[in-house]
Amino acid sequence: MSLTRIKTMYDIVKLLLQNNINMRDDDNLLVSKIWGFTLVDMDIKPSQNTMTLFLQMYRDGKLPNADIITRARRKVQEECADLRGTKWEERHKEAKNVQQNIVS
Repeated sequence: MSLTRIKTMYDIVKLLLQNNINMRDDDNLLVSKIWGFTLVDMDIKPSQNTMTLFLQMYRDGKLPNADIITRARRKVQEECADLRGTKWEERHKEAKNVQQNIVS
């Protein structure tokens, strides 16, 4: 898959969640897959490069920020109930409990 044809992170995340059920509950898998596709789109083979190069690229903004990816995942799952993972409802119930405890 080439990410250069997809315009927004929302669209990228939505496509991946549609095609990979296991990514719906696993942000680390989702983020790493997007980073891998990004490197390949830049003609960089992840298996042949160092962690130092990866970290420099991340620092320099050449790779998508993990927060942007996970924010897009949350928005996709908010709008598309069929793309929610098995833990979505559990996370939202817990969020309500946390909000009540903070207010108290």
